[in-house]
Amino acid sequence: DGRPISHLPVARQRVRRGALPLTASFVAGLVRHRRAIPQGHVQQYHRPATALPLLSLPGPKIRVVHQTAEGLTSTATESSWRRLGPWLRFVESRAIRRMDRIYVVNEAGARAYREQQPSLAGRISFVPNWVDDSIFQAPSDADRTAARGALRHAIGARPDALVVLLDGRLE
Repeated sequence: DGRPISHLPVARQRVRRGALPLTASFVAGLVRHRRAIPQGHVQQYHRPATALPLLSLPGPKIRVVHQTAEGLTSTATESSWRRLGPWLRFVESRAIRRMDRIYVVNEAGARAYREQQPSLAGRISFVPNWVDDSIFQAPSDADRTAARGALRHAIGARPDALVVLLDGRLE
């Protein structure tokens, strides 16, 4: 809409086995570029540990928890945090105390944070994931059939070919 947007790239993602995890690269970049970060603005943190280098900066701090520490460190996850469970819980509990608001996208997770940090319970809220269905709507059957046919044609597949699409995060 014609408004300028500032962007401060602090890390480069390298996708290869054995490389420094993205969160570690990001935190190191924040430390390196800390002086260039505007002070006094609202700060939002969506990943564990990323707030650590900036906790002393002035301004409101918000933590959005997409996956709780327990979820990230469970044996069922492939997250690299799994091996760093005690450290993650220590870092998260230290950082979360400095947040003005904590939004958790999982109701059970919000409850668990309130139980673990009773002094912060008033700052912790459950915020469900949602979609604006006035913008995002399922297509009609006719539109869906036409789009499937156009996709098959675009990728050179037979008109009756089965096409599988995966949209997600692989770890």
